[in-house]
Amino acid sequence: IIADLPFMGYATLEQTFQNAGKLMQAGAHMIKVEGAVWLAESIRLLAERGVPVCAHMGLTPQSVNILGGYKVQGRNEAQARQMRADAIALEQAGAAMILLECVPSELAAEITHAVKVPVIGIGAGSATD
Repeated sequence: IIADLPFMGYATLEQTFQNAGKLMQAGAHMIKVEGAVWLAESIRLLAERGVPVCAHMGLTPQSVNILGGYKVQGRNEAQARQMRADAIALEQAGAAMILLECVPSELAAEITHAVKVPVIGIGAGSATD
């Protein structure tokens, strides 16, 4: 069971820790957070305490209003480069899995090969795990 921390449920490290703890106590096996490299400290906090974390990247529905709608993410080279770097950083922070949503298939394949953790794709082509 993967439980998604709700919008603004991980805005601070304290909120992240408290809300993830509640979800794990309720029966979750993994916590999912949406974002990019700014999540590294939160992921590290949880992973160091034995909480498996899924890092959701690309089209993140909780941020759709600042992403300009439901659009494919990582299409231009600068965005793709940043997403690759972020995926590696989140893995290094302790993410146990990465979820890529609405990402070009080529980028999803590159990220899948760049990290050792499982990569799940939603609208990201067939090269993910």
